[in-house]
Amino acid sequence: MKLASEKLNIAHDEWVELLDAIEDPVFIHDENYRLRYANKAYCEIAGQNSSTMIGEPYWDYFPVGSGPMDSCKDAMGSEALHACSRGEIFLEGRTFLSKGFSKRSNDGKSIHSIHILSDITPEKKLGVHLEESNHFLQLVIENMPARIFWKSRDLIYLGCNTKFAQDAGFSCPLDLVGKTDYEMPWKNQAEAYRTDDKKTIKLGISKIDYEEEGTAPDGSNVWLRTSKLPIRDNQNVINGMLGFYEDITEIRNEHDRISLEQKQYIEKLNKAFDATIHVMSSTMELRDPYTSGHQNRVANIAEAIGRELHWSEDKIKGLRMASTIHDIGKIAVPSEILTKPYKLSEFEEKLMQEHPEHGYQLLKNIDFPWPIAQIVYQHHERIDGSGYPLGLKDDAILPEAKVIAVADTIEAMSTNRPYRTAPGLAAAMSVIKAQTGIQFDEQIANAALKLFEGKSSIESAL
Repeated sequence: MKLASEKLNIAHDEWVELLDAIEDPVFIHDENYRLRYANKAYCEIAGQNSSTMIGEPYWDYFPVGSGPMDSCKDAMGSEALHACSRGEIFLEGRTFLSKGFSKRSNDGKSIHSIHILSDITPEKKLGVHLEESNHFLQLVIENMPARIFWKSRDLIYLGCNTKFAQDAGFSCPLDLVGKTDYEMPWKNQAEAYRTDDKKTIKLGISKIDYEEEGTAPDGSNVWLRTSKLPIRDNQNVINGMLGFYEDITEIRNEHDRISLEQKQYIEKLNKAFDATIHVMSSTMELRDPYTSGHQNRVANIAEAIGRELHWSEDKIKGLRMASTIHDIGKIAVPSEILTKPYKLSEFEEKLMQEHPEHGYQLLKNIDFPWPIAQIVYQHHERIDGSGYPLGLKDDAILPEAKVIAVADTIEAMSTNRPYRTAPGLAAAMSVIKAQTGIQFDEQIANAALKLFEGKSSIESAL
């Protein structure tokens, strides 16, 4: 008998140790709701020793109240042999889940009930946070201007916002759940959509964007900008697709209108530039009838060289514009020097060599799309530094100015002047060949030689 008692005491001690190890408050009460046992966690939260509380109503200590908890009443009042009940308790900003288990005798008399109080405050806060987040997300989805939808991996609609549902002809998002694109107003395009959706899901493309023309429920034509991306779970497995689109018809129409206006404006601007350049060139030639047409011929030669070099149309346009007025600075040179029928003196030559500077000063404040003023400034520069007025070398000279230097030489030597007969195109080619890599850029000179060497005249080569 003594041995049995010892075994019983050992078992009791082990159960006490086990219950004290539980972090949640645990207590046992009898049929009158008086404490028969309280574990260590319960004593700590109640602020009392177990010996002080045993035999007293548990609500005097924890959870404090005016009587037993409903979960205790439910457990003790149950007719089941082993009754179980649960309920939530709110105390001082904390939430506890009460789980009660009652024990009855064979004759149905309540014996005792054990309760575990789990602090679920963090879980409740998380639940509230998730609920608030879901509400906020739903609010955002509903009030975004875009139409939003999401589908399963099988491309069945799982949800959408009201705007999308209404575009699809439904009164609310729930009406659309479980349907496919084949049941929508866009069923004629469903296969194309399905192909894109499968591609998005199968390949795991992070995002696809496209614009397309479609038909609104009222039959009108609309432009839509659509984006789709795969939905991944915590294991990075794709299990659906999120998509959204917005009606950009007004934006598209406005863009087209602005583009047309911009195109018309650019055309007017180009015409204005061309007219301005023509006036400048004509003004110069009125003062120097002997070189009438010189600038236009230089422009033709320069353009041909630019094309031989495979320059872009825009760059060639700037080259031609600069060539057409490259001698505009001669407007500042006295007429008697411009029209002098014999060789210029050294002083007169120096005055003539100032025309690139005068041209630059005339053009520098005009906002051309190309560096016209600098090209005019540099068209008498040479790559060996022997040119004027700045003595620039090599890459310091703009490519357009290097082309005009070659074209100017070819035109000048191929045309008669008041003070001498033209040496001719063949002589011009000899000078270009001799000065290739010295005064003239090698690539540009070779392009000119390819165009004009062996030709009888400039016109026959153009």
